[in-house]
Amino acid sequence: MHVRLNQNQDKWEWIGAADKDFSTNAMKRLLDSNRIGSVVYVSEECRWIPKKCNISIWRAELGKIAMMDELRKRNVGDGNSVCSLCEEVDESIEHIFTNFFFASMLWSFISSWCKCQNFVVFSFRDLIEAHDHVGLSGQKKEVVKGLNQNWLLEHLENEV
Repeated sequence: MHVRLNQNQDKWEWIGAADKDFSTNAMKRLLDSNRIGSVVYVSEECRWIPKKCNISIWRAELGKIAMMDELRKRNVGDGNSVCSLCEEVDESIEHIFTNFFFASMLWSFISSWCKCQNFVVFSFRDLIEAHDHVGLSGQKKEVVKGLNQNWLLEHLENEV
């Protein structure tokens, strides 16, 4: 490690951008680049979705929401990760939002109400990208994305 002492004022530099300044746009470009890869979910901008919603969905996609399966991995609790609603399988983001009977019915009702194709989802990522595959475009597509992700945020907050 090379250290240089001088009389200049200290400053922080971020190595994720050429200009060394941190910004959310620079972070998004970094996540979109091949340096990190395509396994990280990065949401597209949508005026219908609050910032806190994008952050919560991003955290859920990364497995950073305190669901029973994630808590068990961290040795928190009694080790029982069975879903308290159905008592059939482990409680996880995937189960609560895609496999659970109530969630399946809800996505069917939402797609019917929006007059679009049914959401066919097998994973949480499928769910947060469902608006791309329901046969809509333009503002209608943005509305479906906003409804979908705002509902997800509300229920993620209730889980935590």
